[in-house]
Amino acid sequence: MEPRPDGTKIQAASQEMAILPDVQRSFELVRGRDSDLSVVVAGLDGLRVINERLGPIEGDAVLAAFGARLGGMIENVTHLVADQLIGVLPETDSSRAIALAEVVRKEVADSVITPVGRVTASFGVAAYPHCAESAKELVYGAQAAMYWAKAKGGNRVDYWGEMIGANTTIRPGAAKECRQSHKTRLADRHSAVVDGPAH
Repeated sequence: MEPRPDGTKIQAASQEMAILPDVQRSFELVRGRDSDLSVVVAGLDGLRVINERLGPIEGDAVLAAFGARLGGMIENVTHLVADQLIGVLPETDSSRAIALAEVVRKEVADSVITPVGRVTASFGVAAYPHCAESAKELVYGAQAAMYWAKAKGGNRVDYWGEMIGANTTIRPGAAKECRQSHKTRLADRHSAVVDGPAH
């Protein structure tokens, strides 16, 4: 992640690293129980447009409403960076996490309204042990899937396991080769969405 002149990416990387200890604690607990852990990253679509047209105060209000909707339906929700929130779901497999993210996505689209129209959000999901092997990959994978959802138009849920070619028949640990083969492509897509126009 190369820094911008204003330091935006440096700050983002710092905030992403700050959340890792919390995710790591949950990861160690479920790994000891041979259970599941899912992470959901949610990002508002078009917050930049709201800030530009209505001002940062309205933008902050929209972000607060977004956080309230997410926190009301997913436990352990924390601000990740900018317009992104992260939710940690212990004892939750990928199917349940994706289904829950879909419910929240619809709730946000139906209920968060501004003078410039309805607000939508994009969601990314990653799950241990299906498609992630560490706390760091859970965060990275969920965030990458969220950017992937934004790149496809926003207001949708995408899954890290689909991005790396994992499926329900792959045993824990087998996603590593898929992940390595997709590393360059995902990094390019992440950079293009972050640096490109907001959806």
